[in-house]
Amino acid sequence: MDCSAVISILLATYGTAFRCYTDDIRTRIVTPFRRPGGDLIEIFIRPQTDGSFVVSDLGESVGFLISMGYDPRAGTNSAFILKNIPHRFDVEFKMSDGLIKKHCQEVDLAVSMHQVLETSLAISYMLYLSRPSQAPAITQEVAIALQTTQISFKERIPVIGESGRQFHPDFELQGSGSREGFVRTLSADTTSGRLQAVNSAYRMWEELQGKGSMFASVVDDRYAEWAAEDIGALSKYSTVYFWGSEQERFTSDVRRFAVLDEASTELFIGGRLSI
Repeated sequence: MDCSAVISILLATYGTAFRCYTDDIRTRIVTPFRRPGGDLIEIFIRPQTDGSFVVSDLGESVGFLISMGYDPRAGTNSAFILKNIPHRFDVEFKMSDGLIKKHCQEVDLAVSMHQVLETSLAISYMLYLSRPSQAPAITQEVAIALQTTQISFKERIPVIGESGRQFHPDFELQGSGSREGFVRTLSADTTSGRLQAVNSAYRMWEELQGKGSMFASVVDDRYAEWAAEDIGALSKYSTVYFWGSEQERFTSDVRRFAVLDEASTELFIGGRLSI
C-alpha cells in the first residue's frame, strides 16, 4: 500500500476523533487516546496576555494515578521516574501539584500539544508499575455481590456526561424496562488518594444526573477512614454504601431496584434511592 495513502487514512481518521470545547478561560481538547482505565486523555490550552499559550493537563494524569490508589510521588523509585519523564518530552512538571504544562507561541502550539499528550500517556501508564494496577479487591467483591442479586449488569461501559465527557462507572445496572443504574467503587490507601477518588466520583455523578435511576458509591472503609465532608459530597448525587458494614443493604437495594415497575417513583428522590 502506498505510504501517502496510509498517512492520508490516519489523518482523516484522527482528524475527526478529537473533540474541542471552549469557554472564556481555556480550550479543552478531548483526544482519542486513553489511559489504562479507558478514560480519554484531555489537554487544555489557555491564552496568555502576551499572545502566547500554556498547554497543560491540569494535573489530571497524576490525579488519575492517585484515584487508582497509587501516588508515584510517595515512593523513591517511582518519584525518580515521574520526575524524569517530562524531561524526555521537553515539558514543565511540578511535583507538588502534578501539573504537566508547556509554554509556547502559536506557531508551536501543535508540537506543544503533542508533547503534553505524550507526557500524559507516559505518566498514566506508570500505573502498571504499581500493585494497584490490578483491579481493587472491592471491585471484584462488588461484582460477586451483584451476581447474587441476579440483576443484569455490565462492567466499565462508557457513558457520556452532560458536558460530552466520557465516564466509566464500574458497573451499569439494568433494571426493569429501560431503567438504568450505576455503581462506582472507591478504595485508596492514602489521604490524597481518597480525596482524588471522591473528586473523580463527584464529577462523574454530577454529570450523569438524569441518565439513570440509581447512583451508588460503594466505599471501602475497612482499612481506611474517609473524611465526613467527602462522604457528604458523594451523598449529594449518590447513595453511599460503606462496604465494611453495609453489604447487605447494598444488595437489598439493588434487588429492589431490579424489580421496580418502570413507572414507579416511590423509592426514588432526585435520582437517588431513598432508604
